[in-house]
Amino acid sequence: MKWLKENWQWVVLNLFALAIMANLLWHVTTASELDQGYDLLFLSSGKWAIRFLLLSLLMKRLNTLLGWRSAIKLRRPAGLWAFEFALLIFLLNMT
Repeated sequence: MKWLKENWQWVVLNLFALAIMANLLWHVTTASELDQGYDLLFLSSGKWAIRFLLLSLLMKRLNTLLGWRSAIKLRRPAGLWAFEFALLIFLLNMT
């Protein structure tokens, strides 16, 4: 319980990103046409990759300007989620 109190922001960020990924994959599986689902996944994952990349770059500025020291801990997970969404785009292009 102590770990959860200390790292709740990390948990929230990862659950948020996981929910986004699950939502994207759900829309692909429920799309009426397969090509329509891939297009939706391609565009949406690209947008989320850019959003998470900008979020990870913003973390240092939040620490510097506002003094929010917890932002530095969230920088790596946000960058990894940006990489994961970008990797999904790369894998879709391979097919």
